[in-house]
Amino acid sequence: MISNRKDTDILIFYYKIVREVVGLTNITPPKVFMSDMADELYTAWELVMGPVEKRLYCTWHVDRCWKKKFK
Repeated sequence: MISNRKDTDILIFYYKIVREVVGLTNITPPKVFMSDMADELYTAWELVMGPVEKRLYCTWHVDRCWKKKFK
């Protein structure tokens, strides 16, 4: 996906295309969703693909956030 936006609406559009192309009705849904700390990524995922058991944050983003908070 190439876009000049990173909001829930554009991510919903993208995830719907992924769902159609991959055909997620034929596979087991994922139990874990990992992303950076932007809420719109998971919000869009949940609206299109459904909820997951666990939501994880990428360790690089967590580390960067900790470093910013403790300067």
